[in-house]
Amino acid sequence: MKSQLFNIQYISIFLLLLIFSTTACNHDDDYIPYVMVDFVLDLNIKNELCTTGYSEKFPNEGYAGVIVFCETYDPITPTASIYYAYDAACTFELSDTCSVENRGNGVMAICPCCGSEYYLYGGYPYKGEAAASLKMYKVAILNNKLRVYN
Repeated sequence: MKSQLFNIQYISIFLLLLIFSTTACNHDDDYIPYVMVDFVLDLNIKNELCTTGYSEKFPNEGYAGVIVFCETYDPITPTASIYYAYDAACTFELSDTCSVENRGNGVMAICPCCGSEYYLYGGYPYKGEAAASLKMYKVAILNNKLRVYN
């Protein structure tokens, strides 16, 4: 009897650990393969990125390219500016050869393969098959230089 109770306790603990391990670390952007991203853009040279609503794609960065989007730029206090950086890999049509393109260097991006469209204010899909947001990278501004990294 003691042996059965002992086994039931171990089985219960094992099941609880299994449940926690499968749900505790579920990150939304795990569907895009990890690629080291760390590059700097000088905003004195890439001054079009100081335009509110402007986006630019850097095809040789990230898994499928990186789209940098300027939500707001503050010329008096550049560190107060708001930027987003996303991997250009579509969350529905995952491929490093078919990547999301920023439309008209603006606030929209579209996947030419599946037609999913994303809003660059947050990377959320708003049209098409994609249900998950674009993978976001970290951004930091120092001395009018924008660093994109993970």
